[in-house]
Amino acid sequence: MKRVLITGNLHPHALNELASEEVTVDYKPEISRDQLLEIIGDYQVLLTRSGTTVDQHLLDQGRQLEIVARAGVGIANIDLEYATKKGILVMNAPGVNTTSAAELTISLLLAMVRLVPQAQLTLKQGGWDRHLFQGTELAGKTIGLIGLGNVGRRVAQICHGLQMNVTAYDPYLAHEIFESLNVTRCNQLKGEHGLLGNCHILSPHVPLNDETKGLVSQSELEELRPGSWVINTSRGGVVCEQSLIKLLDTNHLAGAAIDTWLHEPTPNPALANHPKVYGTPHIGAFTAEAQRKVGLAIVKQIKKALAGEVVDHPVNIPGMHSDIPNPIRAKMVLCEKLGRLSQQILEFQPSSLTMNFPPSLTPDEKQLLVLAFQKGFLYRVANEFISYANASTKFAALGVTTTYDAATSTTSPPKDVSGITAILTNSQAAQLSLRGIVYDDLHPRLTHLGEFALEVTPNGHFLVFRNQDIPGVVGKVGHFLAQRDINIDSFYLSSHNLQGQAMAMVKIHRCLAKTQLDEMKQFPFIDKLFAVDL
Repeated sequence: MKRVLITGNLHPHALNELASEEVTVDYKPEISRDQLLEIIGDYQVLLTRSGTTVDQHLLDQGRQLEIVARAGVGIANIDLEYATKKGILVMNAPGVNTTSAAELTISLLLAMVRLVPQAQLTLKQGGWDRHLFQGTELAGKTIGLIGLGNVGRRVAQICHGLQMNVTAYDPYLAHEIFESLNVTRCNQLKGEHGLLGNCHILSPHVPLNDETKGLVSQSELEELRPGSWVINTSRGGVVCEQSLIKLLDTNHLAGAAIDTWLHEPTPNPALANHPKVYGTPHIGAFTAEAQRKVGLAIVKQIKKALAGEVVDHPVNIPGMHSDIPNPIRAKMVLCEKLGRLSQQILEFQPSSLTMNFPPSLTPDEKQLLVLAFQKGFLYRVANEFISYANASTKFAALGVTTTYDAATSTTSPPKDVSGITAILTNSQAAQLSLRGIVYDDLHPRLTHLGEFALEVTPNGHFLVFRNQDIPGVVGKVGHFLAQRDINIDSFYLSSHNLQGQAMAMVKIHRCLAKTQLDEMKQFPFIDKLFAVDL
């Protein structure tokens, strides 16, 4: 009989569903860390929430652990890599709180534009001056969404029901998804045709990562039309809180509604207590329905796993790294790097991915390499952890179809044992192609970026730019970086004589600031410039 230890609050219906003759369940939501370490060795399943740190020490103490289940989406409290090495299955329950999070977004919006909290407080204090509480109708207003993931799409649907206009910015989704949701696509945040200047309400729905931290800062907020509203129910840090306070104080913004804060559970008091701020303590997913659904969803997964069935939401593939031969591991690294690179330099929304492999690879190996590319592409895009277990599903959700075959390149670089090509295209025939090889079964190399031949070790920080093939480019770029105390580790340059163009990948020892990138883009010989982290 398997033993299950539950170390977080779980809905009673989920507890009843888990109880059976096949398992023994110990429900200890208030257990201390020391107590947990003492008893974890007796259990095969650990069902936890965010409050339990599942680190290497705990996993070592859990000598019989087979499954770690997270009742929710986030797995930041779990040492996933170590669990994978130990052969422990980790799974979660994504997507079940979408409706609750979206409904809170709309609740905050309605409360804000109709001054509901102030009106209620006045009524309870014995007042009745309704002329103080003239609000604003949402019908006919435009809401601008940053991100059209699960929550963003649900918000869009509710807003359509309120007769609002819905626009969105999401550079990672195919155009067909916007059409299916009846959402107007904006290809940029700023500018005359950007999202920010053409909406009355701004609501980001993105994960917090290096790309989205401070995504909505002062310059973005200033681009909003005077009297706009801002909502943040995604993650604290996506909207710059100090800038938000400044724009509220100057009356550029009419109000802000916030459920997720930069510092939780002690948010900035200047923001939380601001008279124009409508705040809640991160309750987006905290409804009876969401808690019931997340509990039942994770229990269903546990029962499947214990029965030896395929689970729906694994976030790792236990033991896979120890079972894969070194040559395939190196190819997986290459494909993941190609995916990461392509996502950072794409200038269009792809609708298809085609990958070509050497014929010596088996179908299972090819599928694994496709997953590696998709995983790399998604590492900044998805709002949850991406693994080989869920990469295919999440990639398809972007509206991108994937095909692959056994074709090989017409050229064979020396010692090419792993020529792999990835081609991203869209319905307007825009295309980005990348090619790489693995030397001696160990050393991944990027060999082609579009029509330009290179030989780059894909690891570290890079500046990738297309430039006019004229003398002095290397010297001017080197001088620019030296003036800013940035070392060049390596400088890869490839020219295309027929077009008079060249492509460069410059490996630098640290990232450039955004202002420095903007300065560099002013060089007249540079046509395109990207900062890339591999």
